[in-house]
Amino acid sequence: MEKGKSLAQNIDLLFFVKKALLKNEFNNLYASLFRHAENHILTVEALSKKITGLTRDEIAKATNMASGGGLTKVLYELENCGFIRQYQTFDNKTKNALYQLTDFYTLFYFQFIKKQSINDTAYWLHTTDSPKHRAWSGFAFERVCIAHAAQIKKALGISFESP
Repeated sequence: MEKGKSLAQNIDLLFFVKKALLKNEFNNLYASLFRHAENHILTVEALSKKITGLTRDEIAKATNMASGGGLTKVLYELENCGFIRQYQTFDNKTKNALYQLTDFYTLFYFQFIKKQSINDTAYWLHTTDSPKHRAWSGFAFERVCIAHAAQIKKALGISFESP
């Protein structure tokens, strides 16, 4: 972060200018964490396309991976590293469990960095008041709340934890 610059200007410098320091961080991150990162990247990319998440079968279809041990390992590793979460749908059937992308950086990458061929050195500054940015901000806030639900309940005095 550069002193004297706004948050939007710093984000532009980190991600969107031609030789931005973090422009290629996504691939470096996954390659450093996973031995064969290609399937992990395919999985999070598939999950990035549906906000509520995908079932195991939907992930297998979207990634062209067999719904066997390889996919099980990828999902296990992504969940243990905090990139995704598994949750039950209202019908509470394990078969219908959804996997949802929860990693904030990965969500940001697929929403703004990967899709863009940006020639605007002030892209983030110009995007901050767009409908796309407002929608992303709302979903990001929702995910922050989900990730910290226990702390929020406790702060509101509605948690069921014993004192």
